[in-house]
Amino acid sequence: MKTPVALGCSVVAFSLLCALFSGRAEAFEVSPGVIDVNISAGSSTQRELVVRNTDEVAARYFLTVQKFRPGGDGRPQFLDPAEPEGLPNWLKASEQEFSLEPGTEKRLSVRVDVPPATAAQGSYAAVFVTEKPEAGATLG
Repeated sequence: MKTPVALGCSVVAFSLLCALFSGRAEAFEVSPGVIDVNISAGSSTQRELVVRNTDEVAARYFLTVQKFRPGGDGRPQFLDPAEPEGLPNWLKASEQEFSLEPGTEKRLSVRVDVPPATAAQGSYAAVFVTEKPEAGATLG
């Protein structure tokens, strides 16, 4: 199961989008669905993600990040995970991996630190929450 949490940053605007891709029905949830934040170069902001285990068994979760480009059809076009430059490098999560018992949740802090010399631009990245390690950059 793989849940991407998409982050878009236009060094002045940053968005977080969550979607659930699952082989099993409702094994876990990630919220909020979307976070939009305006942020300037040289600034930082912090937001909270909540991962909830809705399954009947304990599970281990992993976070990775991958850049994407907004698609014309409303769906993200994911870019090569081997290229974490830009927004993926600006993201830090309070935890990269963790376990949850059935029916419990974990509140994670995700911090965005935009470097001072960053030009205004549109940058997007997805934070993937998975039950097995995936290819992609880590958050922090």
